[in-house]
Amino acid sequence: MGGFVFLQYLGISLNIMTLFAFLLILGIVVDDAIIVGESIYSQQIAGQTGAKGALVGTYNVVKPVMYAVISTMIFFVPMLFLPGAMAETAYSIPVVVILALTFSLIECLLILPPHLAAMRPVRPSRFAALRRLEAIRQRFATGMTDFACKVYRPFLARCLQANILVTAVFLVALGVASRAGAEATEASLAQEDRIAELERTVAVLADELERTRRELALPEEHALVSQYGRADGASRIYGVTRGLSIGGYGEGHYSKLVSDDGGNRDRADLLRLVLYTGYKFTDNILFNAEIEFEHATTSSTESSGDGSVSVEFAHLDFLLRDWFNVRAGLVLVPMGFINEIHEPTAYFGVNRPEVERQIIPATWRENGVGVLGTFFEQLDYEAYVINGFNAKGFDSSGLRGGRQKGNRALAEHLAFVGKLNWTPFPQLEIGGSVYHGNSGQNQSVDVSAGAGFGAYTVDVPDTPTTVWELHAQYEDRGLHLRSLFTMAEIGDHGDLTRALAPVGPDGGTGGLDAGEGVGGEMLGVYGEVAYELMPLFFPDSEKSLEPFFRYEYYDTQREMPSGFSKDESKEIQVYTLGFSFQPTANVVIKADYRNRVAESGGLPDEFNLGLGFVF
Repeated sequence: MGGFVFLQYLGISLNIMTLFAFLLILGIVVDDAIIVGESIYSQQIAGQTGAKGALVGTYNVVKPVMYAVISTMIFFVPMLFLPGAMAETAYSIPVVVILALTFSLIECLLILPPHLAAMRPVRPSRFAALRRLEAIRQRFATGMTDFACKVYRPFLARCLQANILVTAVFLVALGVASRAGAEATEASLAQEDRIAELERTVAVLADELERTRRELALPEEHALVSQYGRADGASRIYGVTRGLSIGGYGEGHYSKLVSDDGGNRDRADLLRLVLYTGYKFTDNILFNAEIEFEHATTSSTESSGDGSVSVEFAHLDFLLRDWFNVRAGLVLVPMGFINEIHEPTAYFGVNRPEVERQIIPATWRENGVGVLGTFFEQLDYEAYVINGFNAKGFDSSGLRGGRQKGNRALAEHLAFVGKLNWTPFPQLEIGGSVYHGNSGQNQSVDVSAGAGFGAYTVDVPDTPTTVWELHAQYEDRGLHLRSLFTMAEIGDHGDLTRALAPVGPDGGTGGLDAGEGVGGEMLGVYGEVAYELMPLFFPDSEKSLEPFFRYEYYDTQREMPSGFSKDESKEIQVYTLGFSFQPTANVVIKADYRNRVAESGGLPDEFNLGLGFVF
């Protein structure tokens, strides 16, 4: 009762833990009172009644009772100082125990003895039924006393005299019981192990089913995050614990030509549908790939030519350290913004920037091997050795035709490409990249020129090719700024132009049209600005609305070989004004107006609508 009274002042409620503590200590509390009561009763039987008997009886057992109670209190004291989350839960147990034992000591040493001192001899009842019950109780008490004196005490005396025999019998019995208990325990543990194993198996299967259901059937709860130089959707595999990962993206366009259409038509196109597949073999070895379907079908139609199915990248990653990892396979060439990260949610405008299509020929991928990593959480790098361009694909529009795309690529001439990105603080990214290698691929082409010219051989020059770029991006409080400058320099461009000239008596493989030349120097630059409007009007909205403007300038014939005139139609400026609306992080709706101005000739303006998604 004393414990109940004081619990409220110590901030402890009556709950399952306090009830458990009371039940735990109940036996010790009762034992104290029994010890004191028995000692007083023995004195009373010996003839010392009243207060003297109670005093002597209590004095005889006061030390062992106090030692037993205080040692129990000390045993529970460390529970008051348990660390961590267990402390608050376990705190009530030692408090209840100490309070209960304290009041038990007070009761058995100070309150119980006066009560027993005033105890009088039992008088016969006036009622016959009670007297019969009393007689039964007395016979039972006498029987217990006789058993203790005539049976148990002699047996105990003999056991003490034959202590060696008793010890041996005890040890044998203990051994037999231990063996039987061990066998029972082993059987029980084996059964428990089987049950536990089944439970673990069921739990693993349930977790795997839930993960599969969540990752394949449910939409993304949070925006995906780019990792290891891959776009958001392509980075899913890096967050998987083990096994298969599936993602992808798609985009469709509608383009309305406004002026100077040159006989072209308005178009609606499912431009691309992409499937990301990855497989994580171990914690640090994984496979990642992108398979792209372009223009909805691989067959031609009355409206257009063939579509295509291509592998955009397919490589093994060996993730060793934050600062050093290895990648091998068909890799995306790390240049600029778009070539590696080109999902529709990653750039403004329905169309990708022309500078990163004509000068940096995105999407540009080649077979190779290299390293990548991050230093100091600010400096990202990638460096690869890859097969070089095939110069036979170069033309007046740029380098796009020279990409080998991993398709039985000529590797007579290898190339190096490296990229460095510095993020001094989260809002700012500054970086650059460079590519260098010969593009001739040691080709000597046999040409059958037809009637009047005979057959001859054309040697493709080594054509050393260098592409470099510098870029910067700043994003903060809804403001987006991005800029990129790039140049391509093609050595032996005069000899290459002559080697690719139309078939004739002076040579040429027929790769170029009459009068067309390959520029020795190409240049491109663009800048864009965008601003997020949604927080201004709907601060709690997860949607995004960003108007933007982009200016581009590129010239693929900035420097021409001797004897060839520059094609002024290849010097182009592009003005793009539009907006991107994202109802959720992984879906985007776009609209823009593109005004393209060539130095010579007319290019149509465009009104474009686009829809894109990533998962």
